[in-house]
Amino acid sequence: MPRTVKHGGQCKASGSGKYTYHGAINAWNNTDRDMIELNYSYTIPYVVNEQTGATAEYKANVTETLVARDRQNKYESFSYTIL
Repeated sequence: MPRTVKHGGQCKASGSGKYTYHGAINAWNNTDRDMIELNYSYTIPYVVNEQTGATAEYKANVTETLVARDRQNKYESFSYTIL
């Protein structure tokens, strides 16, 4: 998953993912749900001192688990009122 995103510098990300059918046991309403597990890391360079031009990097390692409520694919629209 190598990616480069330019936004005032370059962000580099890499990682992997895994899909598991009914991997989340008893997730909602005691029902097994599909699950996606993501493991990735990214690095973002940034300027520490604008006068000297010194830079550093912010590095993060991320683990996420996404659980699908269901497999429906339908259009939903919402409206709201600001009070």
